[in-house]
Amino acid sequence: MSQPSPDPATRLVGLAALQDWTVDLLADRDDRRAADIARRSIEAAIVDNGPGTEMLAQAWLQLGVATNRLADRRTALHAFAQVSAVVDDATVSALVELDSQASWNLAVLLDNGNSPQEALQAYGRVITRTSDSSNLAMQRRVAKALKNSAIVLRDDLNQPAHAGGAWNEIVTRFDGHPDAELSRLVAEAKQNAPRPARRGLF
Repeated sequence: MSQPSPDPATRLVGLAALQDWTVDLLADRDDRRAADIARRSIEAAIVDNGPGTEMLAQAWLQLGVATNRLADRRTALHAFAQVSAVVDDATVSALVELDSQASWNLAVLLDNGNSPQEALQAYGRVITRTSDSSNLAMQRRVAKALKNSAIVLRDDLNQPAHAGGAWNEIVTRFDGHPDAELSRLVAEAKQNAPRPARRGLF
């Protein structure tokens, strides 16, 4: 395999080509080759708080998707976690989206009843990183992360009060939203949210 160019501009062009190739391979379900190309991108990465950092985060995300499809859960978990490590607390919208998507994938993989605290932490990062976005897809992701957090808290951690808080948060954030998917999640949250206590006699 040829060595990456020492010139940053030339290397970025090559990294962009590798990324496009990986996208095509994933679309074709050629996951083994997609994982190999994503690894090449990671090895040749440039961390520049710009396009290089974005491509590195994207390569880790692509590696996670490919290896998850290949049933290599350990590598997929590591890859999705690395996206957040690369992005850190960056506020650039493209990096936030990659972080949110990878954190969601990480949470879903962890949410199998065996790692409830870790799953809850990953869902929490989705919520924290995505809450301020007006993008509809990201708002849906927040609502779903809140829903799944409520279920983990209720079923796996036996914390019904905290679960109720997560259900109520869905209602508070999204009640009245015109999107059908968010409306469905609000209706589900209202069914599961704790009922107000009845007033006693004065």
